[in-house]
This record gives sequence, structure tokens and C-alpha cells, in this order.
Amino acid sequence: MTISIRPATIEDSPGIGKVQLDSWRSAYATILPAEYLAQFSYEERDEDWRDLLASGAEHIIYVAENETNVIVGFAYAVPKGDDTYQSELRTLHVLPTFRGQGIGRKLIAAVARNFKARGIMSLYLDVLKENQPSRAIYEHLGGKLLGEHTIEIGKNDVTGTAAEVSYGWPNIDVLCGESNKEL
Repeated sequence: MTISIRPATIEDSPGIGKVQLDSWRSAYATILPAEYLAQFSYEERDEDWRDLLASGAEHIIYVAENETNVIVGFAYAVPKGDDTYQSELRTLHVLPTFRGQGIGRKLIAAVARNFKARGIMSLYLDVLKENQPSRAIYEHLGGKLLGEHTIEIGKNDVTGTAAEVSYGWPNIDVLCGESNKEL
């Protein structure tokens, strides 16, 4: 299977929204309330991504496409201007049927190379504490556990809290290569 990684365009918003929602519903099924996850729609995700892509905000969004040009994963990151961690990987999702094929690793590498070319040499991310598969991958990639915090989740009448942990890479060189295919 051939997967290509490229910068996202506004036309990709429906595909990004689908990947995000399908990934959420799979990865978070045992972590977040089902009624919370059920409140989101593909149309809403499409609109949110369309707005972000059209906003002109300083961000990096890469998509992974299969050989039939279907988006199967994406990564979204932003520079932060922080002395310790100069960038944040805000979102990384791969469709459940495409996980374990190195797509996430390729997306992270694309983000890291983009930041490195701009002189941004460190990255952090937050992940739900109970999302053990993702945490194992970030640890395998050399992420340093930075700490834990509580976040508020909620939409409409379904609200609550969840624990997140942060991982950091003080030097993103380790993320720039594509030799690790386990993600």
C-alpha cells in the first residue's frame, strides 16, 4: 500500500473531519462517555477544519492519503513560542483500519521536519492518560513524560473531566526521520 504525506488544503476538510471523528469514536470508546462522542457529526468536523484551514492562522496540517486519494490520517501542530517547548502537536489521528502501518510516524516526521526547517527544535503534546496505545507509541519515539493535568470536556449537556499527560521532545531531530515504522 502506498501512502503519501502532503500539506492539507481547504478541500481536505471533509476527509480530515471524517478521520478525526472515526478515530475519536474508536480510540476513546472506553475512555470518554458514549453520549459525548455521539454529539459530534461529520458535517460539524468538516466545518471546523474548513474554518481553521481558511483562517490564515499559523499552523501546520499534514494529511496522509492512500493510493486512491482517500485521507486516512492527519496531524495538526502549531508553533508556541515557548523557550522550553517551541511547538505543540495538537492532534494526530489515523483511521482505525490503517493504524499500525507507520502512517502516524510519517505524519509526525513531516511536522518535525517542517518545524526544524523553521528553526523550531522542540515539541510537546498532550494525550488522554487512559489512551495507552498512543502513550506507548510516544514513549517508544523518545517522548519524555512531562506531567499530568485535568481537562474539562463537554458539549451541550454532556460535561466532565479527563486526565491528560504531556510528552515532550527537547530536540525534534529524533522525530525527523522515518526509520521507525511501528507507529
